[in-house]
Amino acid sequence: MKNRIPHIPAVFAASFALTAVALPEVSAQTTLAEWILSYPSGTVNSVTSTGDNATTVTAPSGNEPSGAMYGEYAGTSFNPSGSGDWLQSSGVVPYLNFAASSAFTIEAWVYAESISSVGRNILSNRTVGSIDPTNPGFSLYQRGTAAGSGSGELGFIVDFGSAAVVVNSTGTAMSLDTWHHVAVTRTETGVITLYLDGSVVGQNTASNIGAIVSQDSTYIGRAANSGDVNSMWDGGINVVRISDAALAPANFVALQAAIPEPSQFAAAAALMTLLFVYVRRRRS
Repeated sequence: MKNRIPHIPAVFAASFALTAVALPEVSAQTTLAEWILSYPSGTVNSVTSTGDNATTVTAPSGNEPSGAMYGEYAGTSFNPSGSGDWLQSSGVVPYLNFAASSAFTIEAWVYAESISSVGRNILSNRTVGSIDPTNPGFSLYQRGTAAGSGSGELGFIVDFGSAAVVVNSTGTAMSLDTWHHVAVTRTETGVITLYLDGSVVGQNTASNIGAIVSQDSTYIGRAANSGDVNSMWDGGINVVRISDAALAPANFVALQAAIPEPSQFAAAAALMTLLFVYVRRRRS
């Protein structure tokens, strides 16, 4: 893994423009869980979520992600290496089982370092690769090169057991080596919307009503239905949050422990040098 100081997009704020239908304002929101995957160094063995539900996700022995992704100054994020690192719950996460008409938002800050052929998963609890009436679930992922023109774009699949709905980004890929905010929302009427950095990049306006009742663990950084290394995330995942409402971009989660730009490091170093010189002169 190369040490580098990553580029971070402009300040994440409510100024993001919607490029598709505006969603209704949310009167109340509950954070079901928020995993902050930010560590200065070493490996990440387990993380317990904040919010209404304290759920611990743990790395299997030998699959611990490295927290020191970007070197001395910016080693602040969970880092699946793309070669077998992930976190998972010890069993079913009940609050990720949604009723047929329940609204939700699933969101994360991610940093992709590569694109695989099959696509890389961010969050998944969909056990099987085909429609399964006994085990619905979902996956939020980066589309692979096999998708052709969709390579590197954001994708979401939700399996209601009797039918599956796929919503893909349309023409907007996640650039590599850059922090991106990704999100998927479902309204109470079943509209599913994909967001990239606060802008709508994909939407299914049909009435996608159906219960999501996964019987598997929840995985961060890999697919629930595959241990294929090519389906595992390669890069950083800073925070994952699930809410019980279809949030607007103004209410999306912020990047945790934001990493300064290289220019800010240089400016801070110069200021410290000046202060040191000034103090020494005052004492002499």
